[in-house]
Amino acid sequence: ATNQSSIQKLCTLTIHNTSTMSTRLEDLDLNQSYTYLDYLTWQFKERVELLRGRLVSMSPAPGRMHQEVSRNVLVAMAVFLKGRPCKVYDAPFDVVLSIKDNNTLK
Repeated sequence: ATNQSSIQKLCTLTIHNTSTMSTRLEDLDLNQSYTYLDYLTWQFKERVELLRGRLVSMSPAPGRMHQEVSRNVLVAMAVFLKGRPCKVYDAPFDVVLSIKDNNTLK
């Protein structure tokens, strides 16, 4: 049987020694590169995203006009894609892109 504390130590090392559930943005080193696994442990009040391993603050909630335009684009795309294998989703929606071969996104 595997020792539970050994597994916890391994997990802690894997996520750059951040706590299992970070709730304060100030606790992170913004010059460090992070992974999606790190991102999943964060529970900040601030809205953040992870771009190429770097933590980026997101702007506050969008205004009414932005939401209206966004809805119109979403509806137009949904109508266009109806009956096709593609789908359109409204934000916020986490997207994880990974590199396949020769720098091609999959």
